[in-house]
Amino acid sequence: MKPLLFTAAFLLFSLNLFGQTSDIRNFRHGKFRVPSDTDGDYVIIRKGNRQIEFMEKIGVQAVFIVNWKSDSIYTLRPAKNSVRLFPRFPKNALITVRILQVKEHSYIQLTSSNFDEYKYTSEIFKVED
Repeated sequence: MKPLLFTAAFLLFSLNLFGQTSDIRNFRHGKFRVPSDTDGDYVIIRKGNRQIEFMEKIGVQAVFIVNWKSDSIYTLRPAKNSVRLFPRFPKNALITVRILQVKEHSYIQLTSSNFDEYKYTSEIFKVED
Protein backbone atom coordinates (compact mmCIF):
# COMPACT_ATOMS: atom_id res chain seq x y z
CA MET A 1 0.00 0.00 0.00
CA LYS A 2 2.84 2.45 0.84
CA PRO A 3 4.47 2.12 -2.61
CA LEU A 4 1.13 2.87 -4.24
CA LEU A 5 0.64 6.01 -2.12
CA PHE A 6 4.21 7.13 -2.80
CA THR A 7 3.76 6.63 -6.55
CA ALA A 8 0.46 8.51 -6.57
CA ALA A 9 1.93 11.41 -4.59
CA PHE A 10 4.98 11.55 -6.86
CA LEU A 11 2.81 11.62 -10.01
CA LEU A 12 0.61 14.41 -8.64
CA PHE A 13 3.67 16.45 -7.67
CA SER A 14 5.25 15.88 -11.09
CA LEU A 15 2.11 16.87 -12.96
CA ASN A 16 1.79 20.02 -10.88
CA LEU A 17 5.44 20.94 -11.40
CA PHE A 18 5.47 20.33 -15.14
CA GLY A 19 2.08 21.98 -15.55
CA GLN A 20 3.52 25.22 -14.18
CA THR A 21 6.58 25.34 -16.47
CA SER A 22 5.09 27.64 -19.11
CA ASP A 23 3.53 29.85 -16.43
CA ILE A 24 6.88 30.17 -14.65
CA ARG A 25 8.56 31.28 -17.86
CA ASN A 26 6.12 34.21 -18.04
CA PHE A 27 7.89 35.61 -14.97
CA ARG A 28 11.44 35.56 -16.35
CA HIS A 29 11.15 39.09 -17.74
CA GLY A 30 9.12 42.15 -16.91
CA LYS A 31 8.36 44.67 -14.21
CA PHE A 32 7.38 43.46 -10.75
CA ARG A 33 6.30 44.98 -7.43
CA VAL A 34 7.16 43.53 -4.05
CA PRO A 35 4.97 44.90 -1.26
CA SER A 36 6.62 45.44 2.12
CA ASP A 37 5.09 46.94 5.24
CA THR A 38 8.47 47.45 6.92
CA ASP A 39 10.82 48.58 4.14
CA GLY A 40 8.33 50.07 1.71
CA ASP A 41 7.48 48.54 -1.65
CA TYR A 42 10.19 47.92 -4.16
CA VAL A 43 10.17 47.52 -7.91
CA ILE A 44 12.03 44.85 -9.87
CA ILE A 45 12.78 45.15 -13.58
CA ARG A 46 14.14 41.89 -14.99
CA LYS A 47 15.34 41.77 -18.60
CA GLY A 48 17.83 39.33 -20.07
CA ASN A 49 20.46 38.52 -17.48
CA ARG A 50 20.01 41.77 -15.51
CA GLN A 51 17.69 42.60 -12.67
CA ILE A 52 17.33 46.12 -11.31
CA GLU A 53 15.71 46.57 -7.91
CA PHE A 54 14.52 49.99 -6.79
CA MET A 55 13.65 50.46 -3.13
CA GLU A 56 11.15 53.31 -3.24
CA LYS A 57 11.19 54.24 0.45
CA ILE A 58 14.94 54.76 0.69
CA GLY A 59 15.59 55.63 -2.95
CA VAL A 60 18.25 52.97 -3.54
CA GLN A 61 18.73 51.12 -6.82
CA ALA A 62 20.65 47.83 -7.00
CA VAL A 63 21.67 45.85 -10.08
CA PHE A 64 22.02 42.06 -10.11
CA ILE A 65 23.21 39.53 -12.68
CA VAL A 66 20.57 36.81 -13.18
CA ASN A 67 21.48 33.19 -13.90
CA TRP A 68 18.57 30.79 -14.44
CA LYS A 69 19.48 27.31 -13.16
CA SER A 70 16.12 25.79 -14.15
CA ASP A 71 12.61 27.02 -14.90
CA SER A 72 11.96 27.59 -11.19
CA ILE A 73 15.40 28.43 -9.74
CA TYR A 74 17.65 31.40 -10.44
CA THR A 75 20.56 33.11 -8.76
CA LEU A 76 21.32 36.79 -8.33
CA ARG A 77 24.86 38.10 -8.06
CA PRO A 78 25.15 41.80 -7.17
CA ALA A 79 26.91 43.94 -9.75
CA LYS A 80 30.08 45.69 -8.51
CA ASN A 81 28.39 49.00 -7.74
CA SER A 82 25.57 47.27 -5.86
CA VAL A 83 27.94 45.49 -3.48
CA ARG A 84 29.09 48.89 -2.21
CA LEU A 85 25.48 49.88 -1.46
CA PHE A 86 25.04 46.96 0.92
CA PRO A 87 27.99 46.58 3.29
CA ARG A 88 26.70 43.25 4.63
CA PHE A 89 26.99 41.72 1.14
CA PRO A 90 30.34 39.96 0.76
CA LYS A 91 32.13 40.34 -2.58
CA ASN A 92 31.11 36.78 -3.50
CA ALA A 93 27.45 37.29 -2.51
CA LEU A 94 25.02 34.92 -4.19
CA ILE A 95 21.25 35.00 -3.68
CA THR A 96 19.24 31.94 -4.70
CA VAL A 97 15.55 32.24 -5.55
CA ARG A 98 13.25 29.24 -5.85
CA ILE A 99 9.78 29.80 -7.32
CA LEU A 100 7.41 27.72 -5.20
CA GLN A 101 4.02 28.57 -6.64
CA VAL A 102 2.73 30.41 -9.69
CA LYS A 103 -0.51 32.38 -9.64
CA GLU A 104 -2.21 34.33 -12.41
CA HIS A 105 -0.36 37.64 -11.80
CA SER A 106 2.19 36.71 -9.14
CA TYR A 107 4.43 34.01 -7.78
CA ILE A 108 5.60 32.87 -4.37
CA GLN A 109 9.36 32.61 -3.94
CA LEU A 110 11.77 31.30 -1.32
CA THR A 111 14.95 33.37 -1.10
CA SER A 112 18.23 32.31 0.49
CA SER A 113 21.84 33.43 0.24
CA ASN A 114 25.40 32.30 0.84
CA PHE A 115 25.97 35.05 3.42
CA ASP A 116 22.96 34.68 5.71
CA GLU A 117 21.22 31.64 7.21
CA TYR A 118 17.83 33.36 7.07
CA LYS A 119 15.41 32.21 4.33
CA TYR A 120 12.26 34.10 3.56
CA THR A 121 9.15 33.63 1.48
CA SER A 122 7.54 36.48 -0.43
CA GLU A 123 4.97 37.10 -3.14
CA ILE A 124 6.11 38.95 -6.26
CA PHE A 125 3.46 40.68 -8.40
CA LYS A 126 3.97 41.20 -12.13
CA VAL A 127 3.05 44.73 -13.15
CA GLU A 128 3.87 44.63 -16.88
CA ASP A 129 5.87 42.66 -19.46
